[in-house]
Amino acid sequence: IFESYIRKIFIPAIEERRKDLKEGDNPRALLLVDSHGSRNQESVIRLLQEHKIDMLTMPPHSSHLLQPLD
Repeated sequence: IFESYIRKIFIPAIEERRKDLKEGDNPRALLLVDSHGSRNQESVIRLLQEHKIDMLTMPPHSSHLLQPLD
């Protein structure tokens, strides 16, 4: 499910946003995710790398401390 989301929704949204930015070199993007085991798939990591997207995994049980959306 995670790979399908990345492939069908996330990457197209990032590519569309990059067109809106009109930046020459397609700036890198950052995806913040939790530490669920499904996030560590080699195919997903490779796919994100191909599209210049970095994935940052938050440590388990830390979202209340890090508050990534604040």
